Amino acid sequence: AEHSTELMHNNDVLGATFLRAKNGDDGSVSGTVVTHLTKGDVVFVRNHSQYVGDGSIKSEIHGQPSFSGWLLH
Repeated sequence: AEHSTELMHNNDVLGATFLRAKNGDDGSVSGTVVTHLTKGDVVFVRNHSQYVGDGSIKSEIHGQPSFSGWLLH
């Protein structure tokens, strides 16, 4: 299975990550610093806009996709 995701800030792609699971389950971790956010901005992760990938992204008791962020002062 292969998947690629994009980190989005409003409508701009800030980065992408790619995962290829060769023999069953696998995982991927990445980190990106987003600066200059203003009130009302939207930051989110989505499936890649041009590369759909194959297989499935599961959310179950054994693991769930996640995204988190921190506001630094």
